[in-house]
Amino acid sequence: MPTPVPLARCWPTRSSTVNTSGVVQVSGLGFATAFTVTAGQTTTVLLPQVQLGFSEGVYNVGIHVQALNPVSVKGIDFATATTDGYRGLPVNALGTD
Repeated sequence: MPTPVPLARCWPTRSSTVNTSGVVQVSGLGFATAFTVTAGQTTTVLLPQVQLGFSEGVYNVGIHVQALNPVSVKGIDFATATTDGYRGLPVNALGTD
Protein backbone atom coordinates (compact mmCIF):
# COMPACT_ATOMS: atom_id res chain seq x y z
CA MET A 1 0.00 0.00 0.00
CA PRO A 2 1.43 3.42 -0.94
CA THR A 3 2.40 5.88 1.76
CA PRO A 4 -0.48 8.24 2.59
CA VAL A 5 -0.07 11.73 1.18
CA PRO A 6 -1.47 14.91 2.65
CA LEU A 7 -4.63 16.31 1.19
CA ALA A 8 -3.45 19.91 1.30
CA ARG A 9 -5.16 22.53 3.39
CA CYS A 10 -8.23 23.90 1.76
CA TRP A 11 -9.55 27.42 2.16
CA PRO A 12 -13.18 27.67 1.14
CA THR A 13 -14.19 31.28 0.77
CA ARG A 14 -17.72 32.57 1.09
CA SER A 15 -19.36 35.75 -0.07
CA SER A 16 -22.94 36.98 0.11
CA THR A 17 -25.05 39.99 -0.86
CA VAL A 18 -26.42 40.19 2.72
CA ASN A 19 -24.87 39.67 6.14
CA THR A 20 -25.24 36.00 7.08
CA SER A 21 -23.75 33.18 9.10
CA GLY A 22 -23.51 29.42 8.98
CA VAL A 23 -21.39 26.37 9.62
CA VAL A 24 -18.81 24.34 7.67
CA GLN A 25 -18.63 20.61 8.44
CA VAL A 26 -16.41 17.68 7.42
CA SER A 27 -18.25 14.83 9.14
CA GLY A 28 -15.59 12.17 8.63
CA LEU A 29 -13.07 14.31 10.50
CA GLY A 30 -15.41 15.40 13.27
CA PHE A 31 -14.77 18.98 12.12
CA ALA A 32 -17.29 21.81 12.34
CA THR A 33 -16.79 25.55 12.59
CA ALA A 34 -19.11 28.54 12.47
CA PHE A 35 -18.57 31.47 10.12
CA THR A 36 -20.05 34.90 9.48
CA VAL A 37 -20.04 36.84 6.23
CA THR A 38 -20.37 40.58 5.90
CA ALA A 39 -22.31 41.54 2.76
CA GLY A 40 -20.01 42.14 -0.22
CA GLN A 41 -16.91 40.82 1.56
CA THR A 42 -15.13 37.46 1.47
CA THR A 43 -14.76 35.22 4.51
CA THR A 44 -12.09 32.50 4.64
CA VAL A 45 -12.39 29.29 6.68
CA LEU A 46 -9.35 27.06 7.22
CA LEU A 47 -10.07 23.35 7.02
CA PRO A 48 -7.97 20.70 8.75
CA GLN A 49 -5.24 18.91 6.83
CA VAL A 50 -5.93 15.19 6.39
CA GLN A 51 -3.96 12.18 5.22
CA LEU A 52 -5.43 10.02 2.44
CA GLY A 53 -3.87 7.00 0.78
CA PHE A 54 -3.97 6.22 -2.91
CA SER A 55 -6.13 3.13 -2.45
CA GLU A 56 -9.59 3.01 -3.96
CA GLY A 57 -12.48 3.60 -1.67
CA VAL A 58 -15.03 6.03 -0.38
CA TYR A 59 -13.81 8.68 2.04
CA ASN A 60 -16.17 10.66 4.24
CA VAL A 61 -14.36 13.99 3.80
CA GLY A 62 -16.92 15.99 1.83
CA ILE A 63 -17.23 19.66 2.76
CA HIS A 64 -20.76 20.61 3.81
CA VAL A 65 -21.62 24.32 4.07
CA GLN A 66 -24.91 25.50 5.55
CA ALA A 67 -25.84 29.19 5.74
CA LEU A 68 -28.87 31.19 6.83
CA ASN A 69 -28.87 33.05 3.48
CA PRO A 70 -27.43 32.17 0.05
CA VAL A 71 -23.63 32.28 -0.15
CA SER A 72 -21.13 31.74 -2.94
CA VAL A 73 -18.53 29.07 -2.03
CA LYS A 74 -15.14 28.71 -3.71
CA GLY A 75 -12.11 26.78 -2.54
CA ILE A 76 -8.43 26.31 -3.25
CA ASP A 77 -6.25 23.35 -2.35
CA PHE A 78 -2.53 23.54 -2.93
CA ALA A 79 0.47 21.33 -2.37
CA THR A 80 3.94 21.03 -3.87
CA ALA A 81 3.64 20.90 -7.68
CA THR A 82 -0.16 20.90 -7.69
CA THR A 83 -3.02 23.33 -7.12
CA ASP A 84 -6.73 22.66 -7.44
CA GLY A 85 -9.76 24.87 -7.09
CA TYR A 86 -13.47 24.29 -6.90
CA ARG A 87 -16.78 26.06 -6.77
CA GLY A 88 -19.31 24.70 -4.32
CA LEU A 89 -22.79 24.04 -5.67
CA PRO A 90 -26.07 24.08 -3.76
CA VAL A 91 -27.68 20.67 -3.30
CA ASN A 92 -30.63 21.60 -5.53
CA ALA A 93 -28.20 22.23 -8.43
CA LEU A 94 -27.04 18.61 -8.38
CA GLY A 95 -30.22 17.19 -9.93
CA THR A 96 -31.27 13.56 -9.98
CA ASP A 97 -29.99 12.38 -13.39
